[in-house]
Amino acid sequence: MKQLLILLSVAVVGLTGCATVGEIPVDVAGDEPVYISPANADGVQDSVSLPISVVPLDRTRLTSYAVLVSDTRGTVVRSAEERIERRGLFARFRRQSVEPPAVLLWDGRDQAGRLVPDGEYLLSVTVSDNRGNTGSGPERRVIVDNTPPRADVALAFPVFTPNGDGILDTLTIFQRDASPEDRWAGAVVDESGRTVRSFTWAGIPPDAVWDGTRDDRSAAPEGSYSYVLTSTDRAGNSASFRVDGIVLERQPRSVRLDVDLRAFSPNGDGVQDVVTLRPSAVVRDNVTGWRIEIRDVRGRTVRTFAGTTLPESVVFDGADERGTVLPDGQYRAVLTVSYAGGQRPETASPIITLNTQPPRATVSVARTRFSPDGDGRRDTVEVFQSGTADVAWVGRLTNQAGATVLTERWEDELRSFVWDGTDATGRILPDGTYTYVLSSTDPAGNAGASRPVRIVLDTRPTPIAIAVDRTRFSPNGDGLEDIVRVALSASIPDGIESWRVSVVTAADRNLGVIATGAGDLPAGIDWDGSAAGVPLADGQYALELYIEYEKGNVSTALSPFVRVDTEGPTIALRTQPALFSPDDDGVDDTLTITLGIRDPSPILRWDATVYDPQGARFIGWAGTGTPPATIRWNGLSDTGELVQSAEDYRLVVNAVDAVYNASVADTVIPIDILVIREGDRLRIRISSIYFVPFTADYTNLEPDQAARNLQTLDRLAVVLAKYPQHSISVEGHAVSLLWYDRVRAAREQEEVLLPLSIARAEAIRTALAQRGVAATRMRTTGYGGSIPVVPHSDEANRWKNRRVEFVLQRR
Repeated sequence: MKQLLILLSVAVVGLTGCATVGEIPVDVAGDEPVYISPANADGVQDSVSLPISVVPLDRTRLTSYAVLVSDTRGTVVRSAEERIERRGLFARFRRQSVEPPAVLLWDGRDQAGRLVPDGEYLLSVTVSDNRGNTGSGPERRVIVDNTPPRADVALAFPVFTPNGDGILDTLTIFQRDASPEDRWAGAVVDESGRTVRSFTWAGIPPDAVWDGTRDDRSAAPEGSYSYVLTSTDRAGNSASFRVDGIVLERQPRSVRLDVDLRAFSPNGDGVQDVVTLRPSAVVRDNVTGWRIEIRDVRGRTVRTFAGTTLPESVVFDGADERGTVLPDGQYRAVLTVSYAGGQRPETASPIITLNTQPPRATVSVARTRFSPDGDGRRDTVEVFQSGTADVAWVGRLTNQAGATVLTERWEDELRSFVWDGTDATGRILPDGTYTYVLSSTDPAGNAGASRPVRIVLDTRPTPIAIAVDRTRFSPNGDGLEDIVRVALSASIPDGIESWRVSVVTAADRNLGVIATGAGDLPAGIDWDGSAAGVPLADGQYALELYIEYEKGNVSTALSPFVRVDTEGPTIALRTQPALFSPDDDGVDDTLTITLGIRDPSPILRWDATVYDPQGARFIGWAGTGTPPATIRWNGLSDTGELVQSAEDYRLVVNAVDAVYNASVADTVIPIDILVIREGDRLRIRISSIYFVPFTADYTNLEPDQAARNLQTLDRLAVVLAKYPQHSISVEGHAVSLLWYDRVRAAREQEEVLLPLSIARAEAIRTALAQRGVAATRMRTTGYGGSIPVVPHSDEANRWKNRRVEFVLQRR
């Protein structure tokens, strides 16, 4: 029994190109798979021998190694290992290192000595040292193959006469069911064993055909020969197959067997269903019998015809003795004629092919539509075709009326071709649907054809159009003018391969696709103002429709430009003078409101509204289209009421553009101290001095209110200083909250409102005196709620009754 052997006592040192895994260098020689055939024990590649090299690291000792043979599933089938373990009191006196084998010899057997099954195995080596370092060499593949090459070699008829008469000029040696090998060798040998003619093949050997010549092409002599087929596979298995009894004759035989067909198809279609065998003999007298045997490629007789008088012909219908049609294949008819003198000359027919299968072909095209219009896109169509070999094929292209417009023929090898839309004369054919069919009739009379392939030739132009239902919109999600409806149309709606709609800028920059599809073009799509899913910035954009047709045409169309406008109008608002004083003194009596409204879209409507200090509408203007550049205001409300002195009015301007984007702007209109002339005296009415409720305290308020009070008093002192020749009556007024009850209102007037209004007038007089207004010029009066400027019942406006008035009288 072969074993794992250590042929050298130490490992080889000095590795190069080692593919080690781990710290310790390990190598197993070779990198190609090794083939072995241990079962036949013929001494040829019965085992594998691989050198192993291990280089221990400096100042270390190898303490273990393992050599494993495993199958492709990882199962170990053979192993050899050694390990030193330090144990016991006298361990230091034992051997301190191991020596891995320098050569691995494996005989294809497992640990129990049994031959392993054919297949692939991996040989591996691992080692370790006393410092814990390890190393593994590269795995080596070993192929166990105990199966020798195989082949089935046979002769249908061993006699041939290579004399050029067309009858039995060659000998066919049938080589079937052979295994693929790197090399097969065939040899025709004479009776002394010398090779006369040799053949070699790689892979699966075909039938060998010998024409009666030597390797130097000279004629071999008449005589008996044998044929030997041999091969040795990669694992060293050899096989030899021999056929004896080959007879080479140079003279024509005295009998002959001709056939009317070399191929036939006994399939009952009435075409080449039978082969007629025509036996003949140089001497027809004294014939006592004849026999025709139909033999297959292995020389087995599958049908027999016999008689006493040599017939003119025999019909072979392709069936065996039981009437069953024989399998497709190659056959020979062997004729034997018996004479009264004992002669029995023999001959054979040419090989007869029985084939009941029609030729088969497949045809396909890269595309079913094309447009040979010279635009460089799909001007041709490639027709791919494949079919049964060794038959002639005819391809016919017909128009819709069934007339053939183009014919292509292939006698040897069927090939694909490119059709450019022309007929046999090179003229471009009219638009229409054409049908292509590939057909053939083989030597046995079987007719076959491919499935028809229809090809549409279409050179029509393909204009397209894209339109939009509006030229501006505001895709801001407010439900108003958010969508543009896009209409798509194509003059030729059929045969569309793909289409897409993209957004492009005025500079022809493509920003992305908004819709795409294959096949039918929709009548329209909705555009939400985005491109490739990203909302676009405001601006002008066009939509491009791109259509690619199956026939190769590419068409584009551009829509009118559409403005994306998601922003409201820009409003520039300015008022003059800074302090509005409509008191008819000729100074700042008119407020000029300057409006500047700009927008990429037309202005649909606008309005400007002045609100009083309490937020109530005071006066307003409105219109459609672009507003006037200026509005002049005299300080009166819609009802003719004058603005209140020292108050802030708010001006609010709204604008809406044509796609319903809205904007608003506002500003404050400060009202100056108004000095109103009443006959020979002047009156100043101020409602904007705020007091702590039911007190005369105007300072202990919210900081902004207190500051506003002081600002008003400062301005009032400045205005009064303009009238030094006038005495000033400071009058306090209040709001009645009990106005609806006369009794209670009267009591409120006497007990609350009069004292409160007097106190507030005194407080203001003191404040003005502190600001330089001579106290001697001023006197105070309180009227409570007795002189309202608006009814106390008007809750929205009765705040105007809570006021301090100043009456100026020239002294």
